[in-house]
Amino acid sequence: MLNSALISDTPLISVLIASYNHAHFIEETIRSIWSQPYGKIEIIVVDDCSTDSSVELLQELKNRSPIPMEVVVNAKNAGPSVTCNTAIQRARGELIAFIASDDLFTDDRFSQQLEIFTRDPLVQIVYGNGLRFQDGNTAGAVHGKEVCELMSRTSEDILRFLYTNTNPLFMQTALLRRELLTRIGGYDESALADDWIINTRIFQDLVEHGGTFGYVDRPLFLYRIHGNNLHANFARHSRLKLDFISKYTPAEFRAEAYANIGHGLALQAAQAGLPREALKYFLLGQKNVPDYRKYPKFARRLAKGLLKRILP
Repeated sequence: MLNSALISDTPLISVLIASYNHAHFIEETIRSIWSQPYGKIEIIVVDDCSTDSSVELLQELKNRSPIPMEVVVNAKNAGPSVTCNTAIQRARGELIAFIASDDLFTDDRFSQQLEIFTRDPLVQIVYGNGLRFQDGNTAGAVHGKEVCELMSRTSEDILRFLYTNTNPLFMQTALLRRELLTRIGGYDESALADDWIINTRIFQDLVEHGGTFGYVDRPLFLYRIHGNNLHANFARHSRLKLDFISKYTPAEFRAEAYANIGHGLALQAAQAGLPREALKYFLLGQKNVPDYRKYPKFARRLAKGLLKRILP
């Protein structure tokens, strides 16, 4: 059943962290949570068998934490979806926020999202924006104009977009009801596309049960760019996208999904200097476009990108 009640005046927020081999970053992450002006926060960290010094550091931080903090260590390496679900199960808060173990919250990350929850009892989740940063310098918003426009549309429109396009929504920006996560079953532990799937499950639930969502167009977190970001591996990246389509996209939308996502992967492969993969995904996209003449500009961009990589 949809919870349509107002949240309490000062709801407990559980901040959940899936930790893995970020000993160089995680103290800064934790401190960005400690510095929030909102007073009712707990931290749940689940470490996925890090091979660096993360666990020892987390135990030290727990002992020094000015707010309730729990550290759980998986019995074996289980992957991000299982790790996030373990954190969800340990959370006590009415509201949930996620942060990766190498990212940061900005100052006063929660106030505007909490205002939206207090105004509308049907609100189940409020997204926001964020900034990419590297070596201490910010480098643009994680949600551009296209995402801001998308978030002004209906839940049905957003759900169709998620079925047929790569997920653009960063879960690190979201504040959501714990009951919503319980209702949708959390993360899909059998799949690689963790944030894409959970966003899809969220909007499926909003469409089915009539809940609403909100959006705050201000930076609520900093997304750290470095060589070990999980999404940087093209083979993994492309596989999870195709897995998503086969498992989650309804049959009537699959051609549209293969066209959009195939062309996107082709461009990424060309930019990465992978001409065989670029051609493979270009052909996959073209095969699913009703009119081949629909993408002449795309074909020219792809050819230009490939030539730059192939020619001396």
